[in-house]
Amino acid sequence: MITIRLPRVVCACGGSVRLDFGGLLRPYQRLDNQVDEQIERWAEIGLSLRQMRRELHRLHLGPLALRTLNQRIHALHRLAPDCASSDVPPVLLVDAIWATQLRPTGKYRRDHKGRLRAVKGRVKRRIFISNGTLAR
Repeated sequence: MITIRLPRVVCACGGSVRLDFGGLLRPYQRLDNQVDEQIERWAEIGLSLRQMRRELHRLHLGPLALRTLNQRIHALHRLAPDCASSDVPPVLLVDAIWATQLRPTGKYRRDHKGRLRAVKGRVKRRIFISNGTLAR
């Protein structure tokens, strides 16, 4: 929680006044440009998203989702004007998650209402994920 002192403004005619504080506060803003710069530095040195989240928690910025961090990193890299589109980042982290996929077995059976249904089997599959950063 942060306390911000804003001036009270009243129009001479008694009407309401709208002030533009020049981007001082955006809707739902929690992080400023300095945090984005720090996240970009961490991405350049190859910290994982979980390590970045731990470091942000140590800075008392509260919990930040891994997806949010990943989106901010990709947005910052898109804004970098000096990166060539042909650059291929070195792979810094390879991870995998397991997912269950249903596939038809070629067999059929009748359900309790008498309908003919395809029998499906489960197959465990790995989904590989690799993270990298652009060299500057």
